Amino acid sequence: LAIGNVMEETVSLREPARRNLHMQQIRERRPKTLEDCVSCAYRELCQSGCSVQAWEKYGTVRSKTPECRYFKTIYPFLMRWLSFDADAVAHFNRGPYFGEGDPLEIAGETYIPGWGTA
Repeated sequence: LAIGNVMEETVSLREPARRNLHMQQIRERRPKTLEDCVSCAYRELCQSGCSVQAWEKYGTVRSKTPECRYFKTIYPFLMRWLSFDADAVAHFNRGPYFGEGDPLEIAGETYIPGWGTA
């Protein structure tokens, strides 16, 4: 993905990336806008994977990661494993990642840091 020649740029090294279509697509790449990812329960965790790997496998950054099946297999395993680790659940609940102020829910049960299930 050559985006320019540093020897020919007179303004800024940022300019080639601003003009390059592929770089624009990478900056705009969001899981909620990719057909394969729009309905995936894990899209916010993997963020559609690596755009470079998508480019290498499918010839476009507007695609899911080639490791999609792997992620869909490992994430449920990891979530179940982490759900038995109170420190891990407390860590997830410190930030707004799983919702603004909402405690993390795993397997239909709400986990409150330091208290276990609600």
